[in-house]
Amino acid sequence: MAQEKPMTETDQSRIGRERIFWDEHARTTRGSHPPEDYLTGPEDRYDRTVPWLPYIGMPAYIDRVLAELGDVSGKSVLDLGTGNGFLAALLAARGAQVDAVDVSDTSLDLARMRARLSGVAERVRFHNMPTESLRFPDQSFDRIAGTFLLHHLDLDRGLAEIHRVLRTDGVAVFIETWARNKILMTARSTLTGRFGIEKAGSEDEAPLDRSARRILANSRFSRVEYGFPNLLFFRMAGYMPWARLGPFPAIWSGLDKVCGLIPGARSFSYFAVVILRK
Repeated sequence: MAQEKPMTETDQSRIGRERIFWDEHARTTRGSHPPEDYLTGPEDRYDRTVPWLPYIGMPAYIDRVLAELGDVSGKSVLDLGTGNGFLAALLAARGAQVDAVDVSDTSLDLARMRARLSGVAERVRFHNMPTESLRFPDQSFDRIAGTFLLHHLDLDRGLAEIHRVLRTDGVAVFIETWARNKILMTARSTLTGRFGIEKAGSEDEAPLDRSARRILANSRFSRVEYGFPNLLFFRMAGYMPWARLGPFPAIWSGLDKVCGLIPGARSFSYFAVVILRK
């Protein structure tokens, strides 16, 4: 189970910054939600501690992840970048034995609490480790999943580790931010953190762009596929405070729904599902 590419000082510095960022994020959110918001059952499709997720279409993306994973009952599943543990608890509630990985101890504390409240603690094991250096034997997992993980990684190293610990004929599925839409990327680089617009991500992350897609295409996986359950474009305007007022949310949602019917338009969404088949 030795790594093919050892961790560099640059990797360790980046992971350290990610750890600090997500520890602080978890500390900020901890205690701001009642316990029932953390309850997660097999039919849940979004994290209730983030109540706006249905508006941006997250349930459809979770549905696609579950469809690609198939029946996970009795299977070993690795949840990478578990955060506060929503996906880990959901998969455990659907019968999987889950190993949940994150670099943030504070996030893992929240994830343990969620698993306990959801009655699935005995089916989830938690680990603090980076995806680029997984401490699991080769071919440990039937399935691998994650939400908004790949675009935080040294992608070459991360994909090599994901491939290594995934069993033959297994599948790994991730919901990711997607950089194909130049309008959204320009807005992300120039507006976030200014004019009252929240900057929600860490400094080291970047939506999957053309270079990331080349790395994915050249990885050891036998097939790399992308899915777009809906178009998330106009609804991203909701990050601007004025665009959340009055009729605007319904307008953005309607525009995304109509434009999403145009062939090929969904591939310009801000979210994508990445499917890796071994």
